[in-house]
Amino acid sequence: MDLDLKRLRQVVAIAEERNFAEAARKLALSQPALSRSLQVLETDLGGRLFDRGRGGVTPTPLGERVIAHARSLLRQAEEARRDIDLVLGCEAGTLRIGVGPYPASISVGLAVARLIERHPGLEITVQVNDAESLTRQVLEAEVDLAVAELTWTSIIDRLNVVKLPKHPASFFCRAIHPLVRSRTLTLDDIGTFPLVATPLPERVWHLLRGAGPGTVASHRAQNSARRPRIQVNNFELIRRIVLESDAVGLATASQISDDVQAGLLQTLDLLVPGLESNYGVIILAGRTPSPAAEAFVEILRQVEAEVQAA
Repeated sequence: MDLDLKRLRQVVAIAEERNFAEAARKLALSQPALSRSLQVLETDLGGRLFDRGRGGVTPTPLGERVIAHARSLLRQAEEARRDIDLVLGCEAGTLRIGVGPYPASISVGLAVARLIERHPGLEITVQVNDAESLTRQVLEAEVDLAVAELTWTSIIDRLNVVKLPKHPASFFCRAIHPLVRSRTLTLDDIGTFPLVATPLPERVWHLLRGAGPGTVASHRAQNSARRPRIQVNNFELIRRIVLESDAVGLATASQISDDVQAGLLQTLDLLVPGLESNYGVIILAGRTPSPAAEAFVEILRQVEAEVQAA
């Protein structure tokens, strides 16, 4: 019996998501296609791998054994791929990058573009995710490196970190927003409007707390740290929501400079000391980075320096 790595990845995705629809979305498949593929594997193996119930999808005893072997085989296949990539260098091979929404918008997109210009033979995958998930993906070797908020790395000795420059952040809104007419602004003023942002680290909520029940860090936000009133995982969505509503966003100057110059957005004149990015490159310790990963990090640092100097 041949074990298809593609189907093993599907089994692991179902086990992790405990939901066929979510697993199919993660794999970029339709749910019927995922179900058919699983049925083929179950027929080959001679038994059911998952039971469906009200609580979601649960592995059967056979499923548990297959999932354990699948994870082991996938890790071995990934290590083989990395060994080949180390030999191929930057002229071929693959590079899997995980990135948070803010560094994706600030520097990673441009860095990937420059990398592929120099090494067009590379196959590059970029996944946008939250910092906690990206840290886990690095630890489990699901990505070669991540560019993300460093909050989650401070207590993990299995990770190496390359810190990148900090970028001051400001509140921003559309040019016709009611707050634009205010001569002086406080967190109370901004807190009367919805905050749209990615999941924010506790250090940021700490900066925004303490100004009373009407502030950005309202009792609702304090009871669910890292959760803005409108939470998205893509800066372009933040920009679009702010442009089309009275929501307020957080951004660095480079992210909205074109819209500010065009008169579409405006930075709010309220300085919150310490409100800045804190992300870096996260790599698994004790693992030799591939030439492609090293080239990407070098280019990324150049781009970050350019953004810092602008």
